[in-house]
Amino acid sequence: MLSLHSNNIIYVPKPFNVISRAYYCCWEWHIIRNGQIGDIVNYSKEYIYAVVTVGVDYDANLDQVYQVIHETGQKLKELDNYVLEPTTAQGVEAFGDSAVMIRTVTKVKPGHHFRVELEFRKLLKEAFDYAGIEIPFSQHVIMFKPNNIITPNDFVNLSKV
Repeated sequence: MLSLHSNNIIYVPKPFNVISRAYYCCWEWHIIRNGQIGDIVNYSKEYIYAVVTVGVDYDANLDQVYQVIHETGQKLKELDNYVLEPTTAQGVEAFGDSAVMIRTVTKVKPGHHFRVELEFRKLLKEAFDYAGIEIPFSQHVIMFKPNNIITPNDFVNLSKV
């Protein structure tokens, strides 16, 4: 009997069964025919990465942002025994509509990545607030073309339609 267990998947095939069942988070059962099972790879035997992507304002100094992430990662390692290595900022992942997205990774013991991600976001929010680094919210710029000027009378006319 083979049994692989992490916080997300439990897989226990029984001898001579026609099917196997895999339990996945959120109470979902996945039924797999044993004949369809090929190689099983466990990517989280010794460690797994807690990945957090955080958005910062386009006006933010990225060197300061990386420094705050580094210091917060050191603090997280001191506070949490499941963190194997301090958090590192891998770099700019994307340019969003309102934010520069920074990808961070923290090496943790298997099965603890989700909780560490939540804790790191909390610590990082507090550190950004203290350092004056803004986490932006969605902003939109609306531009009107000069030949399509809307007057108050247009709103009155629209209400009669």
